[in-house]
Amino acid sequence: INVWGRQYQFEGTIFPSKIFTQQENILSKPINLKGNSSEGVISYNPIVYKIIKSTPTVLEFISKGQNAFSVFTVKTHCEYDGYIIFDCTLRALKKFTLNNMTINIPMKSRFATLCYGNKVFQMKPGKPISAIFSGAVRGRKLAFRFAPTIWLGDEQRGLCWQAESDKDWHYSDPQEAIDILPSNDVTVFRANLINLPITFDKGNIRKYKFALSATPVKPIVRDAWDLRVIRSEPYGRDYDLPQRKTKNGKLVLEQLRELGVKYLFVNFCDVWPHPRPLHKQYSIYLHRLVKAVHKHNLKLYNYMIHLRYPTNVPEFNIYGLNIANLPMKGYVRVCYLVHNHPRPGQISIDYGADSQGTIIMCAKSPAMQDSYIYALAKRIDTYGEDGVYLDGMPVSGCKNIYHGCGYYNPDGTIHSTYPVFANREFMKRIYTVLKTRNPNSVIDLHDSFSYSIPSVAYSDLIWSGEIWYHLRGRGAKFIPDELTLDKFRTEFMGIQAGVAANILAYRLGPQEKVAAISLLHDIPVRPNNKNYDVLSHKQLTENYFNMIIKLWKMRDEFDAKHAKKIYYWQPQQRQYISVNPDKCYVLLFYHPGTSVLVYVTNLNKHKRNVNVTLNLDKLNLADKTLVAYNVLDEKTVPLNNGTFSLTLNSLDWKYIWIKPRQ
Repeated sequence: INVWGRQYQFEGTIFPSKIFTQQENILSKPINLKGNSSEGVISYNPIVYKIIKSTPTVLEFISKGQNAFSVFTVKTHCEYDGYIIFDCTLRALKKFTLNNMTINIPMKSRFATLCYGNKVFQMKPGKPISAIFSGAVRGRKLAFRFAPTIWLGDEQRGLCWQAESDKDWHYSDPQEAIDILPSNDVTVFRANLINLPITFDKGNIRKYKFALSATPVKPIVRDAWDLRVIRSEPYGRDYDLPQRKTKNGKLVLEQLRELGVKYLFVNFCDVWPHPRPLHKQYSIYLHRLVKAVHKHNLKLYNYMIHLRYPTNVPEFNIYGLNIANLPMKGYVRVCYLVHNHPRPGQISIDYGADSQGTIIMCAKSPAMQDSYIYALAKRIDTYGEDGVYLDGMPVSGCKNIYHGCGYYNPDGTIHSTYPVFANREFMKRIYTVLKTRNPNSVIDLHDSFSYSIPSVAYSDLIWSGEIWYHLRGRGAKFIPDELTLDKFRTEFMGIQAGVAANILAYRLGPQEKVAAISLLHDIPVRPNNKNYDVLSHKQLTENYFNMIIKLWKMRDEFDAKHAKKIYYWQPQQRQYISVNPDKCYVLLFYHPGTSVLVYVTNLNKHKRNVNVTLNLDKLNLADKTLVAYNVLDEKTVPLNNGTFSLTLNSLDWKYIWIKPRQ
């Protein structure tokens, strides 16, 4: 089965025998089903295939294996983006006892150095990040709870597992439902479907459904440097943007265009968070805003969809119980109900809705999906905005049997399930609404609490960084202790989903300090527009905004988009450039024989004198007279035989451009 950048092979096997992504087979052996029973070791050979559907976008086939005591049947559904759903049924041909049964995905260890798992641990109260694993696989076993999303890979490629329910799983320890078992050559993902003996009578069945998606899902066509999105501030006051002026009397929109901004992300809601306006005044101001922004050759998109659903739209009166994630959880954005709050909020305070009440919704609800999709389509058709901002996607555990979530435990209680398949379908529908109207529109997804790659792929840009909920209002004592380099490579680069990436900094600390880590990966912290005091840290963002403007201009002049990039984790970096002392890093951009751009950062807790040496022969610059230039300070830096030195404070960073003197 061939899809973009990947190939799945089945060679007499129920599950893929080889998975190629970016021209590498990441499996060491075929994915397999293992177990033993009262009748002996489980084995199914030969496997019989029957194709039941084949179109340009979908392939479906049945694979079937049988032994003396059972039949194992799999309906395999593969879509054009490489997402494969395996719907498995185990049926007993006679009475037998199954002692254990596992699905095993043996990956070559060199392609399984990083791992992300959502809801793989029991969450500690008030600390959502405690339920997530994100970072390096360090040679020891990882024991996970049943989880909706687990990804295993490296900086370039990987494999994502997804499942909605563990209904027919039968395990002894919830914290050992799934294991990651690393060794020198092979790292095994193991799903422990059954590890407690269970007796089948003739005709009994057990069902297991999961999905696999090799990554990356698609190429990154536009990165965050291309999109140049800023968050428009003050928060919720964008309805006065058409007439807002700078201190010098220039229209803000005109200034933003001149500075190189392309997209404005605005928070300008009528009924939060729903695309369809209910109040005439809001509609008037929204038309005016879109018209003014487009007049200045800018684009904008609005906050329109969240993982919560408003209680004061007509659909809620009819479909509210179907829409809700159960047990039901309400939420009111208190800051928008108080006039003197530092973020006085949205137009509804002055012009519209009398309620901002919401409930957590569930993607499994067809009523919710239809309501949002219809409202989004009407919104884009009516007002002509250039995209949509999605503040998270609903993948929380849900017990709402009215729309198909949850299952009954033996004691009659309801057990949660996770709507990851439905979430992906919801994202596909949002993508269709936007891209059929304007292929260049932007789907901006805040994905802090669920890096679900098969869903995230149906966006253009991710914005992440709120998982540090426990730091809210304080910031990190030392940012690299929270945002580690391996965590960043795992979760914050967008490569595996094929989307651009931004970082949301406010819970970690000041934007320019978080940028010390993010820019090392060539991922910017998203800027706010000038002259606004961020609520959580009270630091002015004007300095960072001005830095980003300079970096946009520098990247255009250097042609950074087409330059070769070598990151700190790549072994070949040492052939081109070296840096000391420890915990000081560089990102190298270069055009062979023409010029070099070096990003240098100090991730130590204290000031360091940083020495950087370029291999001028390797860069084809040895025969040229060179000058080094500090881009942000606009000063030259002494350069001696390819070596320069900087004094950097903790979490300080510089861009140094080396080029021929002329």
